[in-house]
Amino acid sequence: MAKTYTYRKGKKVYLKKEQDQLVVRETPEALGRMGFRGSLQQVSSHSTRLSVKSEELDSTLNEIRKEAVAHHAYTQESTGAEFLITDRIMITFKEEVSNEVLSAFMAKYALILITKYSDREFLLRLTDQTGMNPLKLVVLINETEQSLIESCEHDLN
Repeated sequence: MAKTYTYRKGKKVYLKKEQDQLVVRETPEALGRMGFRGSLQQVSSHSTRLSVKSEELDSTLNEIRKEAVAHHAYTQESTGAEFLITDRIMITFKEEVSNEVLSAFMAKYALILITKYSDREFLLRLTDQTGMNPLKLVVLINETEQSLIESCEHDLN
């Protein structure tokens, strides 16, 4: 079985999927109002770690995804440090990009611009049309867009 990996600071990072945790882009209070129970821990101003029984993980994830953005929780294999992804990625282009180049890049991966930090650095959000999870997208962009981008990383919780 292939190991799960992504990129951080230009290097491959191998990850371990937590079997009983997921991260939801909602506050604990909002999840409670939606009827989700379990161990809720706020991990950022907008995200919550939800711990559930491992046999309920996939069904809970599918149910939550009907109402909110949710992903599996991961830890880094080498350090055990948590690696909690979001639906956002940071892109740094090798050089200043025109609006046309940025628009074409965003259209290719069905991304939405959240913040422009400079003429090279952007925070982008995945959409339902992106067609893959953030881990796979970061790997794909890092491995196929080297001529255009300096780095593509997760906006972690």
